Amino acid sequence: MNKDIQFKKNFIWNILGTGINAFNSLFFMIAVTRINGIENAGVFTIGYATACIIYVIGIYAGRIYQVTEPDKSITNKEYIINRIITVALMNILVLAFCLIRKYDAYKTIIFLLLTFYKSLEAFSEVIYGILQKNEKLEIVGKSLFIKSIVSICAFIVVDIISKNVILSIISAIIIWIIIIILFDLKKSKTHIDYSKKVNWKNVLKIFRFGFTTFAIAFLGLYILNAPKYSIDTYLGNDIQTIF
Repeated sequence: MNKDIQFKKNFIWNILGTGINAFNSLFFMIAVTRINGIENAGVFTIGYATACIIYVIGIYAGRIYQVTEPDKSITNKEYIINRIITVALMNILVLAFCLIRKYDAYKTIIFLLLTFYKSLEAFSEVIYGILQKNEKLEIVGKSLFIKSIVSICAFIVVDIISKNVILSIISAIIIWIIIIILFDLKKSKTHIDYSKKVNWKNVLKIFRFGFTTFAIAFLGLYILNAPKYSIDTYLGNDIQTIF
């Protein structure tokens, strides 16, 4: 009976959390378009699209390999180390991208902040994988639900008051950082042995075994968003919003 109840909790909360989180970009776009105008919305659109593509690098193989690893030879700490590397890579790559494209300071800051926002989501995913392996999807769902609702509210309120997209993104980032520290890491700490020595071969093994999943996801998302980069090159930010 207890297992049935827990299964229902896991299912319901996971659906709620992932469902609300999936609509984050829609709510952000509506807010920016209505409050800041189509020019700012265009910058936000291409910035968020880029952050989502780079996010695939952050999660790499996602929870798939982490949860289904057959021999369980890789420790939770090693998964976290691997994720720190991919998250750092996300932010380095988007900075390089902005420099290559010669974006102005405002657009570059938007890109960097949105990528950092998505990198927090990517880091959370490795914690969620640890919780999922220990049959605690309920906590994963609650975490995503709280982060999504509170960050959206913070973003909209700050944007209405300040009319500043940069400050609005920063407010959402702060919400995610607080919840990661006070909720995610707290709930998962009993499943992570930080005293264990890191085997760097295992850290690198994740890159090797997860490459196919990563490559398919990355290329698929890039192809889907390719028209946005053509618009970014040849047309204006307002057209980006309309597209």
